[in-house]
Parts: sequence; C-alpha cells; structure tokens
Amino acid sequence: MIRRSRVRGFEFPLIAPQVVTWSVYLIVVGATYSLLLTTDVLSTKRLDLIVSIYSGMVGILAILFVWIETADPANCSLPLDESGLLQSLQERYPERCQFCSEHQGPRTKHCGHCNKCIHDFDHHCLYLNTCIGAANYHLFVGLVTVSVILLFGQSALLIYIAVASLESCDIALT
Repeated sequence: MIRRSRVRGFEFPLIAPQVVTWSVYLIVVGATYSLLLTTDVLSTKRLDLIVSIYSGMVGILAILFVWIETADPANCSLPLDESGLLQSLQERYPERCQFCSEHQGPRTKHCGHCNKCIHDFDHHCLYLNTCIGAANYHLFVGLVTVSVILLFGQSALLIYIAVASLESCDIALT
C-alpha cells in the first residue's frame, strides 16, 4: 500500500500534540485577555497600551502559525549553479530517494511522518505536524521567537498584576 504524502500541517489526520498545542494556545490567550479585562490595578491608558501590544503579538503569532501550517515545506526553489543558471532537478541532483523516488540534493532528507523529501531538513515538528526545512525555517524561527516573547510578556504581566493586587489588599487591610 502506498501512503499519500502530507502536504501541510493542517491536513487530516491531526495528531494529539498538534491539537493540544492549539488548545493550550487558545486557553492561554483567552485567560490573558480575561485577566487584562477584569483587573482593576492598571490605569486605562496603560491597559489600552498593553492590550494593543498583546493583540499585535498574538496576531503576528497567529499569522506565522497559519502560514507554517498551510505552506508546503517541500516547495523550495532550486539553488543556482556556479554560472548563475538554474539547472533542471534531474541534472543538478541525479540521486533519487529510496522511499519516494524524488531527486535528492545533498542536504535533503525523507521524512517518514510526511512521506516526502524536504530540502535542508531540520526536523519534523509534532506540535505543528509539519516538517521544518529550507522553505519554512525562517517562519519557524519567527514563530518560536514571538512565542518566547509572548511567554515572558504574559509572565511579567501576571507577576505585576499579582503583586499590585496584593499591595492593594495590604493597603485595604491596614
């Protein structure tokens, strides 16, 4: 039986880590918005600024997430030869993959999860359910960078609100 190649991360069947990642992301974003909109320790101007920045970061992360999930990681342009001309795939890379019979470059690897060859294969990300290679590596680095910035921002915001709430409770008690 020949397995069909996965083209994108959004294709069925979805896998558990992918669904958990989407679910946790939506829960964390929803909880952060709930916290921001129900807190009374931030001034209106500061709250508006924080919500605007947070919404922008969430928007960028969502765009990167959807872009990676809908892009084909095997769709990568061929490198130019020494004279600057583009050779045909068959001329440039005569070796074929033993699994899918596609022409393979020197840094191309066949992904067993997706059942296709990826140029400059880095890894198969289970959380995105797609391969990371030359075609989408820059998007993946952007996604991870924005995710880390959001994580630290959410943590700092939570600590600030918790400390400010505790201080207002101490003032009210005394």
